[in-house]
Amino acid sequence: MVKFLIKIFNFHLMIFYSFLKLFKTQKRVVFISRQTDKPSLDFNMIIEELEKDNIETVVLCRRMKKTFKDNVSYYFHLYKQMYFLATSKVCVIDAYIPTVSILKHKKELKVIQIWHALGATKKFGLQSVGNVSGRNKDVSEAAKMHANYDTIISSSKKTTEYFSEAFGYEKKYFSNFGLPRIDYLLNNKERIKTNILLKHPKLRGKKTILYAPTFRTTMDDNAKKLIEAIDLTKYNLIIKEHYIQKLNFDRNIVFTCPDFSPLELLTVSDYIITDYSAVAVEAAIIDVKLYFYIFDYDKYKTNNGLNMDMKIDYPKLSFEDEKKLIKAIDANIYPIDEYNKFKKTYLPKKLGKSTIEIKKLILKYMKGNKI
Repeated sequence: MVKFLIKIFNFHLMIFYSFLKLFKTQKRVVFISRQTDKPSLDFNMIIEELEKDNIETVVLCRRMKKTFKDNVSYYFHLYKQMYFLATSKVCVIDAYIPTVSILKHKKELKVIQIWHALGATKKFGLQSVGNVSGRNKDVSEAAKMHANYDTIISSSKKTTEYFSEAFGYEKKYFSNFGLPRIDYLLNNKERIKTNILLKHPKLRGKKTILYAPTFRTTMDDNAKKLIEAIDLTKYNLIIKEHYIQKLNFDRNIVFTCPDFSPLELLTVSDYIITDYSAVAVEAAIIDVKLYFYIFDYDKYKTNNGLNMDMKIDYPKLSFEDEKKLIKAIDANIYPIDEYNKFKKTYLPKKLGKSTIEIKKLILKYMKGNKI
């Protein structure tokens, strides 16, 4: 029944879109996201580069929410997306966008998927269809998940292998440029660090641990367990939750720094503790020492699925027990060989060139050149 309703919904969009395609195509780049209600750092950096060449850009960012009112509002937002898809030369997206994948577009329109994460430690997209945490197969097929992409941006050959499965594209469709956030971190590390320390001067004087776990569908007490395992007289602890999830812990004894992103907080961190989050790849850009706290490893691997099996690939960096993890930090003997292996596997070969390479790709598409 759901599959049938999706097909009916798709059909009515296609009818409306067929009229919009009668409008003239403009030399314009449209950026579409449903991750947040405002442009991401990656979007803004690409737009800033394009503006240097006087390229017109339009940004359509709106996160899909759960209330009926928000869903009705998003429905009408789809018509705005369709107008700009019908009249633009290039579209840049960072997630699955229904109007991009469902509709049949003009040949002039080129779609670049930059995705919203540098890595793919856990399975997603088509990899997770049928899993406990993934979409239903019939719904995925009816929604034409990840169709109509001309180029997909990845960060390394290994990441491309995962993305190829997740998006359902051959490797020839990928460019291993990495995301603009790499350039941002490399070029602004000291400025960001100074700004954070000015606003949070109590972070000075001690080594800092950043804990940034991935999103989970259920709450857990592992943030509390981690706090109990850390000597807070010796270390600062910053806990950065996923932006759509609140964890259960005492916020009076640690730092949360709500005015800064996990990416920015890496600049003041000596250690990053995460689990299956792509923040691990971001940390490697500026050599923040990485540890995986995988307390629910067996359950997560079964229900969600993993691309990177950190317990096997990086055993000296991976811990299921928080006390053993903190003991490893205290020992101050870091497994640098494993860390360098991780960096070589998941970072682009050329760091600091991501934004300009994506810009060059867009300009080629604007001129009508095939890639």
